[in-house]
Amino acid sequence: AYIAAYRMDRSNVDAADGVVEICSETSQKCDKLEAKLKLQEEDIKTLRQEVVKMKEGTTEQKPAPLCSVVWDVSKLPLLGRGLFHDSQKWVLGASGVKAWLRFYPQGRGRLLPGLPPKM
Repeated sequence: AYIAAYRMDRSNVDAADGVVEICSETSQKCDKLEAKLKLQEEDIKTLRQEVVKMKEGTTEQKPAPLCSVVWDVSKLPLLGRGLFHDSQKWVLGASGVKAWLRFYPQGRGRLLPGLPPKM
C-alpha cells in the first residue's frame, strides 16, 4: 500500500517513510535467508561427506553373503568316464559372476590334460 500511495503522490512523506521501512525489513529478511542458506549448504556438504564415508565403510566391512545350492543328480543318466552334466547357471550375489556345477557320474578320467585318472 505504501508503494502504491508513493507512486500516486511522490510528495507523500508517510508513503515515502513506509517504502523505506518496507525496504529495510526486506533487506533484513534477505540477510537472514542468506545466512540460513549458507548454514544449510554447509550441512549438505557435511552430510554428503558422511554418506561417502558410510558407503566406504560398508564396502570394507560387508560380510560375504551366504548361499547354498541344491542339485538333485539322482535322476540324471549315467555317462561314461570323463563325461559330465552341467547344472543350470546362476549369478553369485551382487558380484555378477556366473557359476554352475559340473557332475562326472563315472569320474573325470584323463579328459583334462595332465591330470591322472580319478579312482
